[in-house]
Amino acid sequence: PIVSTHERLVARHRRQNGKTRWKLARQLLAVRDQRVHDGAVLVAEDAPVRVADRTVIMENAVVRAWPQLPVELGRDVMIGPGANVNGAQIDDHAFVAAGATIFPAAHIGERAIVRTNGVVHINSELPPGRVVPEGWTAIGRPAEVVPPGQDERMLFSLYGMNFTKAVFGESRAEVGLKNYLDLFDGHRTDRPVTLD
Repeated sequence: PIVSTHERLVARHRRQNGKTRWKLARQLLAVRDQRVHDGAVLVAEDAPVRVADRTVIMENAVVRAWPQLPVELGRDVMIGPGANVNGAQIDDHAFVAAGATIFPAAHIGERAIVRTNGVVHINSELPPGRVVPEGWTAIGRPAEVVPPGQDERMLFSLYGMNFTKAVFGESRAEVGLKNYLDLFDGHRTDRPVTLD
């Protein structure tokens, strides 16, 4: 179904096979010649999602802009199946593999690679050409790439990562589920829309 939200239009596009589902919002800005595969979801939640030429977003990937955290996908970028990109910038020719997670305010440099189930953390910057191996985590500016386990937890603590501050501009003490309820409250009035 196609859904309208207040002043913006959110659409779920379905191909004939009924599998493709990607949300289009007023702030979803695609240039041309991209490929968005079945099940991929692009959400412009009060910030734009910009997709440059020849970028591919594979099935079941989620690309989400958050308030004041737009998504910028450069040219010739590949977002793999089941990957999550949240309020981040990904430069030209970068590759984000299946199941990888790119957290808010992260920056992936040109020709950088985040392999399967790799993570680039909040406010982290993966320099051009760098690689995050399978299951490893990039933390900091510039990012230090660490294996899973105790080292990752220690660095996460040292860098003072704070998801709620990065996304909502508040400290953890001020948060809770209320921020999410408030953020998504605008969707209470979503309703099907018929197009001619």
